Amino acid sequence: MPEYTIGSVRVDFPFEAYDCQVEYMRKVVKALEGKSNALLESPTGTGKTLCLLCATLGWLESKKAKEAELDKADEGTSEEARLFLQGRRESRTIVYSSRTHSQLAKVIKELKATSYRPRTCILGSRQQMCIHPTISKMQGNPQNQACRSLVAKQGCKAHNMVTEWMAANKQAATQLLDIEDLVKIGHNGGGCPFYISRELQTDAELVILPYNYLVDPKIRKSMTNLDWARCVLIFDEAHNLERVCTDAASFDLTSVRLSQCMAEVQSAIEYKLQSGANSSEAIHQDVETEIESFRVTKTILSNLEKAIAGHAFPASGEGVTFPGDYIFQLLAKAEITAENYELFLEQLLVVTQALEERDEDKGTGSRRSTYSIPSLSDAIKIVQRSMGKLSEDDPPMFEGYRVHISDGRKESAKFKSAAGTNFKRMPTLSYWCFLPGIAMRELQNLGVESIIVTSGTLAPLASFSHELQLPFKESIENPHVIDPSQVWLGIVPVGPSNVRLNSSYKTRDLRDYKNDLGNAIANFSRVIPDGLLVFFPSFVVMNKCVEAWQSPLSSGGAAGSIWDHITRYKQPIIEPRESKLFAHAAEDFKAKLDDPSYSGAIFFGVCRGKASEGLDFSDKAGRGVIVTGIPFAMKTDPQVRIKKDVLDEDCRKNSRSTEGRTKLTGDQWYRQQASRAVNQALGRVIRHRHDYGAIILLDERFGNASAMADLSKWLRPHARNFQTFGSAAGALTHFFRKRRSVIQVSAEGVGGGARAGAAKEEGGFAALNVPGVGLGNVVGSDDAPRRPAAVGIDVRGLSAFASKLAGSAGKSEKSRPGFGQQLSDMLAMTKKRKLEGRSLAGTSSRVASNKAPPPQNQAKEALKGKAKVTSKANVPAMKVMHLAKNLYSKEDYKKFILTLKSYKEKRITIQEFTRTLKESMSYDQTDLLRALEHFVVTTDVAEYRKLIVEQK
Repeated sequence: MPEYTIGSVRVDFPFEAYDCQVEYMRKVVKALEGKSNALLESPTGTGKTLCLLCATLGWLESKKAKEAELDKADEGTSEEARLFLQGRRESRTIVYSSRTHSQLAKVIKELKATSYRPRTCILGSRQQMCIHPTISKMQGNPQNQACRSLVAKQGCKAHNMVTEWMAANKQAATQLLDIEDLVKIGHNGGGCPFYISRELQTDAELVILPYNYLVDPKIRKSMTNLDWARCVLIFDEAHNLERVCTDAASFDLTSVRLSQCMAEVQSAIEYKLQSGANSSEAIHQDVETEIESFRVTKTILSNLEKAIAGHAFPASGEGVTFPGDYIFQLLAKAEITAENYELFLEQLLVVTQALEERDEDKGTGSRRSTYSIPSLSDAIKIVQRSMGKLSEDDPPMFEGYRVHISDGRKESAKFKSAAGTNFKRMPTLSYWCFLPGIAMRELQNLGVESIIVTSGTLAPLASFSHELQLPFKESIENPHVIDPSQVWLGIVPVGPSNVRLNSSYKTRDLRDYKNDLGNAIANFSRVIPDGLLVFFPSFVVMNKCVEAWQSPLSSGGAAGSIWDHITRYKQPIIEPRESKLFAHAAEDFKAKLDDPSYSGAIFFGVCRGKASEGLDFSDKAGRGVIVTGIPFAMKTDPQVRIKKDVLDEDCRKNSRSTEGRTKLTGDQWYRQQASRAVNQALGRVIRHRHDYGAIILLDERFGNASAMADLSKWLRPHARNFQTFGSAAGALTHFFRKRRSVIQVSAEGVGGGARAGAAKEEGGFAALNVPGVGLGNVVGSDDAPRRPAAVGIDVRGLSAFASKLAGSAGKSEKSRPGFGQQLSDMLAMTKKRKLEGRSLAGTSSRVASNKAPPPQNQAKEALKGKAKVTSKANVPAMKVMHLAKNLYSKEDYKKFILTLKSYKEKRITIQEFTRTLKESMSYDQTDLLRALEHFVVTTDVAEYRKLIVEQK
């Protein structure tokens, strides 16, 4: 493997590194050597994860080698001094975190491609790792409690085998096992995957985990094996880190949840009354005391419910917001104060234990999904922790919080319909953290050596750093490793009918906007091969557009729908709201993409959704990505509104931070959140060095200077702001031709709204305003015919199209004299296949006049594809060849000839022949495919006709 020396660190890399990769690794090593923090942005597809692993593990190996030399040098020192020095040189741990377990599995895969084999463990939850037939079906706290209880009784067979398996597999730590591997081991009798991973953590040099394990204090506290002062923390795919940090430090306590807590306390009281009735007098006295404490707890919860509900709410229904310290006043009304937090938490724990004891007695533990009381305990712990300070010079953490109480009228209506209870309001108490830096500085205060934060979309780095409240000595915004010819980025402000494309709330519900947006997507679906991704600002906008496109364009439905035109070229998949359904949608997309009977697939998703944030759409899975609008968060969302207020208030207090960095305003944050979501979606299209694809921004606002500046740095040089739809479609066609795509759109038309001057773009794109062709008869809200859209040639418009071509000779390199007449003649001749005896008149004579008639002995050979026969019976075939020559590029015409030859020589089946024709021809209409029937042997004609109908 190639070797790079960075400072004093030797780094092994699996292949020759690009300059930007070496620079990235240099920044990582500098941060590690200097025990400082790093904020590193490198586009998706630049090998960021691999660089991060190789640089950190190379540094770790370097440290181990140096310490081994020091240990050797210590041989002459006293035993006491040697042990002291060794203690100071204990091995370090790299804690590598990412957002999801699928991303962590990718880290393991990348690590296997390197020469490094550190002692490694990957951590996950019991939900992912438990293989017990009963406990694995449980969730949350009941699952954790049931597991611990069974383990304590030595009743779990899988757990009992862990020690034996670890003893027999001493090299397991260096085998780079992911969660799937551990679960397989468990199912094969090797022991519990969950506890094996914990055993591997004991002396691991590389610990891989989701990053909420680090920022959530409750989870972090359980990782007792880590010496934080000897740790390096890595946050990969950290573009969502701010939100994860604030979510981990916040809570929402609904009225329903609080009611459930009171009901659970009552259940505990009833259980204790029943169990105490049959006990001895001494035990009965203890039970009475416990029951009385439960009743006090229930009273406290009832008072808290009244305190929350007792607020006056504005008529607007926006709820009420208070400073962070108001939470203490509110809890004090229920007699929950700083003096008795610990006592109250202990009491909630006793109640939970009573409920678990009851379930165990009844044998219903495995059927109990979760309790509400633990979530109340977590909320109190968050309040308790917010009273502290991050340092002596800092204000209390609660100053970065806000208390919000919603009026709960909507929730009340839902609850009433579900339970039949008549509540006027069911308010929710929220205690929201608006300073993500609180969680990050807590990590820093643990004494960790370095924190490395990296992703493909972090820019602008200054504001990201400001939000995390950490000093980042090392930073970088890397370019991409690809060649400029591998990516195409176009900002398209208008649709085929010249309707302005703007997805703001003022225009996104207009019928004209939705129709032209759909027409534009239909056009690009034809131009872009294989997989196409379309991202909307939200699920609401996506669903409204899809619903509009699926509606017939005319009252009678004869014109079909925009959805029909989109799905003519791509099989659609729509991202589901429910997370549990997403995996199926992703598999469905892949299946349609791999199905040879389809010409491609289109995935409709949303910015900030699962598809835009984490899926890998490499190669043909993502040849193009379309973003239909800027995904601004709803300004009416109380969290968004309060966040902006908090930042603006901070700016008013001090225009510059103590480090001299400009403060972040509310509006800047608001815009940057949207742009990061866009950049993350755009990152789906280029996934590795040899990948290529197109990016299309279908919103005129992307052309603004501020929006352009918010694009990822590596994308900005590629951006082109087109003035017409036709010019954009032509340039995109040219891009895919240069990338040797099989998609050809040389004669595709654009809407009449496009300027006449845009009739020809650099790729030979002819903008033809042909009535009756493609989507030319789109019907708008006034039921009047619209200007035609740039979609494929419809059979009904072929004659007009032929005439247009005939009259445009010399205007396009694809148009030749008499071509339109030839096309019309050819289509007329394909109505029947009985060619013999047909009068071909003058048209046939013109085509064959310069050819000598073939010898008679070649007639049979021609049927076998071994010789060309120029006879009256063969003239239609020649016309088709002439047509192909006009329609195809030089490269695709060669492909057509080779395919025909392979079929005639019986090296490919009729199915393969038909599929290749479908993929390589410019027009996928049945009539044109039927024209090529002249080349099909008689025994295959029936199958061929069936296939062209199926593939229409």
